[in-house]
Amino acid sequence: MWVCLNNSIGALAFAKLNLSLSILSKRADGLHELHSVMQSVSLCDRVTLTRTNDGLITPGTGTFGDSDITVSAANAFFRAVGIINSGLRIDIEKHIPAAAGLGGGSADGAAVLCCLNELFCTGLSLRELCAIGFGVGADIPFCIVGSTALVTGAGEQVQPLLPIPDCELLIFSKDTKSGTAQMFSEYDRRFPNEKPEPATPDTSDFRSLRRSVHNDFLPLYGGLFDKAFSAVKQYFPICFGLSGSGPSAFAMFEKPNTPCESDLIFLGYHVIRTKPERKGVSILG
Repeated sequence: MWVCLNNSIGALAFAKLNLSLSILSKRADGLHELHSVMQSVSLCDRVTLTRTNDGLITPGTGTFGDSDITVSAANAFFRAVGIINSGLRIDIEKHIPAAAGLGGGSADGAAVLCCLNELFCTGLSLRELCAIGFGVGADIPFCIVGSTALVTGAGEQVQPLLPIPDCELLIFSKDTKSGTAQMFSEYDRRFPNEKPEPATPDTSDFRSLRRSVHNDFLPLYGGLFDKAFSAVKQYFPICFGLSGSGPSAFAMFEKPNTPCESDLIFLGYHVIRTKPERKGVSILG
């Protein structure tokens, strides 16, 4: 019988960037085979779980559009370990923009799974947590493992890579929203052919990263990012590109405090300054 030792637990749920994203093919189950180098960043939500003893899983403050994935993650956890839920409230202090290609909902779902594993002392391994998480959302396994990783399959295969060197990352976006399912559907319509798996870069080397940055969704945005990328280039970034299915883009700089933030703001972009993170979820003591 599992024993819950505390009534509340919290965690930091870190956002992700796709440093590269290649869509290889569409599977028979409707999902897509991917090859993506993903990176956790210090931009994060704060997730708090509190036992309520009312038998319900209740989205609390800050959950908004992420309530479905966090509640689904909690339900999936209880089913997997055979615990009857006695009541749980999920509160989120949101900082990761929603529907932005930064894995905000997936990060919150990953934090829920990791918190429940601690709260109920179930001792599940990362592999077991990832298996539960993949049934809820394709990006959750990476958000559990975190740091720098190659993600393949439809998101269920996460292979840790060498951490990228210390650097500064600027994330920039406008108020455009893009649904992941809609973007995959549009990609399939415009680019139906299968393609080979690309080489995996040496993620500890900036030059190798620069050569590998690519995102198959970028052509679907037309020239939306042309002015932004032109502005970024003037400051000699290591690399720049689109994250996930968008609409957030990023630029990587070797030195901190690059001044191009003001140029991007002038062009109408929201800008977040962040850095690489070495984990996906950080349990708070």
